[in-house]
Parts: sequence; C-alpha cells; structure tokens
Amino acid sequence: MTTPRTEENRRRKGTALVEFAISVPFLFLLTMGATDFGRLFYHALVVTHAAGVASEFAAYDGIHAVNYTGTETVALADAFEVKGATATATHVCVCTAGGAAVSCNLDTCGGQPPRVYAKVTVQHNFQTMGSYPSIPASTLIGREAWRRVQ
Repeated sequence: MTTPRTEENRRRKGTALVEFAISVPFLFLLTMGATDFGRLFYHALVVTHAAGVASEFAAYDGIHAVNYTGTETVALADAFEVKGATATATHVCVCTAGGAAVSCNLDTCGGQPPRVYAKVTVQHNFQTMGSYPSIPASTLIGREAWRRVQ
C-alpha cells in the first residue's frame, strides 16, 4: 500500500530525471565550448611565443638574421605542441630618419647604415573539436615578431 507521500516522492524523482536529461546536452555543449575557447587561446600563446623566440634567434647577429631556414626551424621547434604550424623568416632594413624600408645592400639612408630588423611570422590553422552555431570551425592564428639585429 502506497501512501500519498511516497507517490509524491516518486513524481519528484521522475521530474528531476527529466530535468537532468534535458539539461545534460546544454551542459555538454557549454563544456565543449569552454574547452575549445581555452584551446584557442593556448594555441595563440604558443604561436606568439614561437614568433618571439625565433625573432630573438634571428636578431643575435647579421649571420643569424639571414639564416631563414635556421630561424624557421627554431620557430617550429618552439611551437611543437601546435601541429601544422608554419613559419616564415625574413629581414627588413629601415632608415633611422623617417622609418622608410630600404634595400639592405645599398647605403640609402643619407650616409648612415640602415637598421636591420629580423621579422618572423608564425601561423597556425586552429580547428575546433566540434561545430557550433555562428562560430567558424577553423580560425587562422598568425603572429609576427620584429627584433632589431644587434
């Protein structure tokens, strides 16, 4: 024999189960979104750090500044946690007065040697773990670092 009180408890348990079943997909989506958001920022930090480290390597001296393969290897070695990253290294010469980019081989800065900068660009195509409404599944993360060559 059931009392009205136990019947009410059964209904409450059933209601709680239905509410839980309805809320689980939303909680799962929220957790996945937060995880992807954290992954995106982590990948951006790794790419930024890799560009900075590689530009420091290239700025060590004039020989390192034109060692593009070595600089790109340093960048990709630092970004080993991010699969599929690409690195591009170059150097840029700028006049002290005016800041115009000039050829590094010519003395075009009014008798003064141009300042040489190492420039490293690191890029990574970030992929989300799932698809979300109104959010792209792929985002290009790109960072560029400049350092003056010593």
